Amino acid sequence: MLHLDLSLLDAAQMVQSPVIEGYTRSGARFTAVLDGSFSTTGRISCVLDDLLVDDPWDENRSGFDRDIVHTVFALFDPRAIDQFFFQDFRGLGKAIDGEVLELVGTDLVHKYSPAQVDGLSLSMTTKSAQFSRAAEELARSSQERIALRLDFEHPVPLEAARRKIAAMQSLIEAVGKPSFHYLRELTIYSSNRGEPGSSVVDWWSRGLLGDRGTVPSSKVDPLRSGGIGDRRLGPAGLKELGGLPALLRWVALCDEVPHLLSVLDAHARGLAIDARGSILSLAVGWEHLAARSRGTIESAAWREIAQLLTGDEDRLLLHRQMIELCWNTYLQIKHVALRGGATDNRRAVPDDDHDALALAADFMYSTVLATAFTIAEIPIPNALTQRLFAHDDARGWWPLWTTVAEKYRPAP
Repeated sequence: MLHLDLSLLDAAQMVQSPVIEGYTRSGARFTAVLDGSFSTTGRISCVLDDLLVDDPWDENRSGFDRDIVHTVFALFDPRAIDQFFFQDFRGLGKAIDGEVLELVGTDLVHKYSPAQVDGLSLSMTTKSAQFSRAAEELARSSQERIALRLDFEHPVPLEAARRKIAAMQSLIEAVGKPSFHYLRELTIYSSNRGEPGSSVVDWWSRGLLGDRGTVPSSKVDPLRSGGIGDRRLGPAGLKELGGLPALLRWVALCDEVPHLLSVLDAHARGLAIDARGSILSLAVGWEHLAARSRGTIESAAWREIAQLLTGDEDRLLLHRQMIELCWNTYLQIKHVALRGGATDNRRAVPDDDHDALALAADFMYSTVLATAFTIAEIPIPNALTQRLFAHDDARGWWPLWTTVAEKYRPAP
């Protein structure tokens, strides 16, 4: 929040500016996007986002431009993301009552080899790696930060860097079971336009560093809870997905299919009002993924999704029926009724079957993830495979979504 004592004329000019620049009391230069404003007697207050502040004590700093980003460091609390990055390496150390006191295995960050795709390099380090003595003392303690480093071959605008980080967050939140506020700091290397030197700039982004909008719960942490009971996926590790190259392929897919990022965020963060809203958004995700998969836009995207989901004939019939049912339900919500009216024999979940609509939305969310993994050539994690396919014929156990498929099975 920036409080300004200005004349009304000066204040009016400022709030119309897309970017506000200035200096802090310590002499650091800052630039920020204006996110909102309000006024009181003799004062105007500006709400800032995408706030960049450089280090005033760096004698060699060359200044910065918010649209020239060379490198981004995304700094994570190691305890909050251990299940995603280090689940397969047994990196947890001592803990009391669930609070980790020490995370052992300082070489864990070196388990992942750097990766590079289309001018973007991705590597893992620690914040203390810049200070060798501190690295030995902090290791992966509560004072440390695990850092994903993104290096751009050609500088990019801040908005492009934001989308890369948001894409990574969407994957971590979908399958990684992070704790709240797991992304703790963002730092970028920038420079003035036309100058080769770099400035280290702290970056505050409410959308990335703030509360990610997860559904609150008084009993459990909704991101880390899991299993059949709350319909959330169990944890999967980055190693299971294919390491940093897989993470880069996921970022590339989110660039190619921008709606994928908004769909996953809206569902995972509880931004949809109800299951009907989720079904509408997720079906559009199907359409975009289907178009990306076949390279063209055609009708009935559900057929492409069904083919991407599984080629197993034993599974295909029931999954295909459920996907078609969800697609018909989407069309019914979108158009109020199926186009054939009373004579239309396609099956759809009725508006008053709220439990079935909720299960259909959960199923569609799982299929969006699974087909996105398939398109990005990322192995579908075991937790997601279990959610979609696991069954025990002898005990008559099938995933919950199959009850909807059976209930609204097409007439023979």
